[in-house]
Amino acid sequence: MIFSEQDVFGAGETVISSWSAGTGPTGILVLSDFGAPAVCWRDFSESLAADFRIVGFHYRGTYGSSRPLNESQTSVDDHVADAMAVLDHHRMSAPIVVGWSTGAPVAFRLAATYPDRVRALLAVAGVPRASDSAGRLVELLSGTLISGAAKVARLMPNPLRSLINKAPVDSATANFLQRSGLLSAEVDKELLTQVIAGYLEQDPNWYLRLVAGEARSKSSDSGPLSCPVRILAGRSDILIPAPLALQAAQRIPDATLEMVPGSHFLPLERPTVVADTLREIAS
Repeated sequence: MIFSEQDVFGAGETVISSWSAGTGPTGILVLSDFGAPAVCWRDFSESLAADFRIVGFHYRGTYGSSRPLNESQTSVDDHVADAMAVLDHHRMSAPIVVGWSTGAPVAFRLAATYPDRVRALLAVAGVPRASDSAGRLVELLSGTLISGAAKVARLMPNPLRSLINKAPVDSATANFLQRSGLLSAEVDKELLTQVIAGYLEQDPNWYLRLVAGEARSKSSDSGPLSCPVRILAGRSDILIPAPLALQAAQRIPDATLEMVPGSHFLPLERPTVVADTLREIAS
């Protein structure tokens, strides 16, 4: 599937690169992981294109989206403002919002701040930022893995970082990641190589700034939400482990948690499960 791309004027004079697919009557807003390319949602979008219109966007400073003039503006609220601009541009009144990984806190904040603009919320391998100390501790431990990797990349000498970015990404690279246990062996290798290449294109310094901006944001716990909430969690996810997903589901009244086989990369590993869950929500 080829995604249609459009530039949107976001908040704070940013230009946000949005992508869309499908022609169906029901809207879906995808809030992806910070560094994820749109191709992560290829199989998901292909299975839903006949009945849904899927829209997503790249966060500030990634892919075709510009960095804000004030580079400290990378909070969850800043991303929510960009999401609202994308919704208005694509004339989506109240879509089902899907938040994956670091996109989940953005999705929860969007639903809490603009309840009339979110029909339902599906969190995929992601949770809202916690307000209680226990939840914050688990978040800190899992978040250390992400921010730590970004910091290692930031400390690399520029020539070494450039060499890594230019390194060929092929099936051997995909095989290595799958054997490492970071994600399952069921992911299509051609798709995975495209995803890896997309992540490697990103500036690790800017990615670290995005991660830090999300970490500094206040809790996105909001008590009762006016929309239905579903959480899909991977049983072998090391970034959002099962205890964190369970705590999030317990904090959100009437939220439904489903544990499925897979890792943190459920849109790649289980696109049919994610799509079928969304169909259930829509019905």
